[in-house]
Amino acid sequence: MEVITRSPWKEESDKSSDPIPRNKFFFGIRDLTSDYYQVMIQKERPGWCKSLWFFIILGLLAFTVYVLYLMIADYILYGSYNKISTITTNSSIVLPAISICSLNVLNNTEFSSDVNVTNNVVQDVKDLRYNLAMISDPKNLTSISASDYPDLGAYDTKYGNIEFIFRSKVNQFISSTSYDYKLGKTHKNISNWVTGMGTTQLGSCIEVNDDQEFTQSIRGSNYGLTFDLDTSIADYLDSTESSGFKVFIRSPDETVFLNEGGIVIAPGTETFMNVNVEKVTRLTSPYGSCSNTKSKFSRYDDTYQTIRECLQTYKIEAMISSCQCIPWYVVEQLMDLENYDVLDDYVMLSQNGTENLVDYSRRRKRDTEWESDDDFNYFERWNSSDDRYANYSSFDDYFLRGPYEEYICTYYNQYYCDVDFALKWEVLKDQYTCHEPCSYSKYSVKLFTSLYPPTQAYYNTFLSDSTESYEYAQNNLIRLHIFYDDIEYINNVQTADYEIQNFIGELGGVVDLFIGFSFFTIFQLVEIMLAMFFMRCWKGSKKTEDIEMNNKA
Repeated sequence: MEVITRSPWKEESDKSSDPIPRNKFFFGIRDLTSDYYQVMIQKERPGWCKSLWFFIILGLLAFTVYVLYLMIADYILYGSYNKISTITTNSSIVLPAISICSLNVLNNTEFSSDVNVTNNVVQDVKDLRYNLAMISDPKNLTSISASDYPDLGAYDTKYGNIEFIFRSKVNQFISSTSYDYKLGKTHKNISNWVTGMGTTQLGSCIEVNDDQEFTQSIRGSNYGLTFDLDTSIADYLDSTESSGFKVFIRSPDETVFLNEGGIVIAPGTETFMNVNVEKVTRLTSPYGSCSNTKSKFSRYDDTYQTIRECLQTYKIEAMISSCQCIPWYVVEQLMDLENYDVLDDYVMLSQNGTENLVDYSRRRKRDTEWESDDDFNYFERWNSSDDRYANYSSFDDYFLRGPYEEYICTYYNQYYCDVDFALKWEVLKDQYTCHEPCSYSKYSVKLFTSLYPPTQAYYNTFLSDSTESYEYAQNNLIRLHIFYDDIEYINNVQTADYEIQNFIGELGGVVDLFIGFSFFTIFQLVEIMLAMFFMRCWKGSKKTEDIEMNNKA
């Protein structure tokens, strides 16, 4: 009889899933590593091993120091780069601000026909302008004296600067304007367009779009601003060098003062100004050199000088100091803006600092409630019934015979000084430095011209009702278009090349990679030093206690 012993069935276990061998493996590695380091600690290392590790650590430290030197040198350079991109917009772009000035500063028709202007005065003006135009060597200026023009001097003394009194007002030369809105072309009277009447070396210039009202959303010359201008050649002096207008394309917060730069447009032409705008952003020190210097001549708050305005300001101040009088257009602009603090500084400058400003301020009796800030054109805001002007027939009269009268350049002084100082400025200008504002718009212009009016037939159809003749139109009329050919702008942003956060990140990467150093290591070192300090203090106090106990025993 065969006896079979049965035991419960049991599935064979998978040895690979048994945790015991795996644990034994890792524990064995740990014990082996532990034993290795124990032997290395207890047993003296051979000399070649110590030398090898010494040179390895020394090499890593030297390389780390070299890399850190390069990083610090690169950071101290404060390099930067310009990131330039062209941005096309689907909406619209604001058209630039525009100043239009006549090249005929003095209206000869009004001047020569004035009842107070004699033929001798007219002849003195012609002779003075001719003689100064012939001067090429500054040394020859000494041959010209005010005593050679007595009638002009007498008129200047009695009535004031003739250039101020008889200046050409450019709003008289605008025959028509147009601006293309989205819904169609609309014609407006120029008086509704003018943001302000800027006073410059070229007389009164109209300023358009300072408020950035006009924009362009469709590309092309038919969708920008268009001006029809009348040069009025008959009003020019015989000695006027050029005819036409000077156009300044500028940023809205920039003030144009001097007859420098700009684009001359000649009569008998149709001029197309294709404008490109670049929006510029610059960095301050240490990465850049931009500087926001508040404008002395802007009618708007928080506006900063462009490089052109900065150079003009330096030139005007140097001119005042050299000529010892203030140009009429500077005085008028500052009076119009009620910027008497700057005007007082210029009075001091013209007198080489000898004028007593306390007495001067009391003498001129400044009125703290001048005209409305919203009304920029003093020609339009003059009110003869105002008690403040009771002793003056007009605002011009107040300007010429008011508290600043003795400091305004006469026509002779101004014209003589313009020639004299122009020669000096070529030497002086190198000592002045101007910086870009930190944010501004810069414009470039491509110029195209054609004849205007193009044909006799065009004149007969469109211009015969508004002008004397086809010949007059050819010699006097100008059509000016200012527009964008592409609805896009260039974005020019100065960016720091290596900032502090980049330096810290790369510093941590270098020291960690080569010598295993990190902020965590710093905390560990602090902990070790504190432990050593307290241990030394504790051992020292313990040893003292043991000595005292032994002495007692």
